Amino acid sequence: MRRLILFFLLPLYAGCSHQSSEVVVIWEGDRAEALSIPYQYFEGHPDDSIPYLLQVYLLQENDQQAIFGEHSFSKGSVIFRPLIPFTRGLTYEAIISIRDSVRFTIPVLDQNSGPDFLAVYPTQDSLPDNLLKIYLKFSKPMRVGQSLKYIDILRNGVDTIPDVFLDLQPELWNYDGTMLTLWLDPGRIKRDLQPNRKLGVPLERESAYQLVISADWIDTQGATLRQSYTKQFFVIQRDSLSPDPLKWTINAPEGGTRNPLRVNFHESLDYTLALEAIHIIDAAGSPVPGTTVLEDEESVYQFTPEGSWSRGSYFLKCEARLEDLVGNNLNRPFDHDLVGKEISAPKDIFSRSFEIP
Repeated sequence: MRRLILFFLLPLYAGCSHQSSEVVVIWEGDRAEALSIPYQYFEGHPDDSIPYLLQVYLLQENDQQAIFGEHSFSKGSVIFRPLIPFTRGLTYEAIISIRDSVRFTIPVLDQNSGPDFLAVYPTQDSLPDNLLKIYLKFSKPMRVGQSLKYIDILRNGVDTIPDVFLDLQPELWNYDGTMLTLWLDPGRIKRDLQPNRKLGVPLERESAYQLVISADWIDTQGATLRQSYTKQFFVIQRDSLSPDPLKWTINAPEGGTRNPLRVNFHESLDYTLALEAIHIIDAAGSPVPGTTVLEDEESVYQFTPEGSWSRGSYFLKCEARLEDLVGNNLNRPFDHDLVGKEISAPKDIFSRSFEIP
């Protein structure tokens, strides 16, 4: 029969000493990165059998989930480092050997240390009824896989609208877990597809909506959002035209300055793609290093170089994947009918030249 060991976790940081008989969690900053187990628990077993003897599980209601990780040896201890750091507020059990196990809970942070909700994109409050994507931005990495539990869409402040967003697994987070991409159902947006005929578009024209982000949303350290958030917006007619770089207004700064280059799209574009798919190239064909921000409801692109502008010719190069709010890219609209129409050859890059005087 296995012996269960329970212990109270204190924030022990990497490099701190501990008694050789203790099982402890190793902390790096405010993250629980590893579990240290005295080697004495494995005496009598060959070292190459320890990865099989030591098993770690996340305890859930009426279930347990195996936690995968790497094993190493350090100063008379076996170190188990999970592939993903232990999550605050959750309880785990380490099966140490046939006889022993240890159960531990990672303590939650003070709620004053919780994440902030920073922004929702698009930022404008009048959105087309064929809106394709929404981005949510947080100050800290958020717990993944449960997002739709904390997001609601209300119509006219009364009715909660179900199934507006695709329940994608895995969810579409950026690398550091601070930006989530939500897709509205493309099958309902594209006309004449079966979901569109049966259910209609997710957002109805001439209706007011509220996007509500719950303060119960938890980050990777187990802390909840510091406060809830509500975005009000009104739905207008659909957008069926692709962005046209030839119609953009380029305002070039003077040479010898670090004043920003400003490009007015005259419409709101996809927040993430506008930051990723537009490049400033010098006359020699080299990218100009600098920083980019979007202003005026993602309708103005502002680029500030690292150094001063040199006088001469430059190019604004846009990848064809650049989209507006409804998925219309530079080559063709998202919702288009090709029957009986001449299809022009798609381009990979759209380019505009400009001069720095």
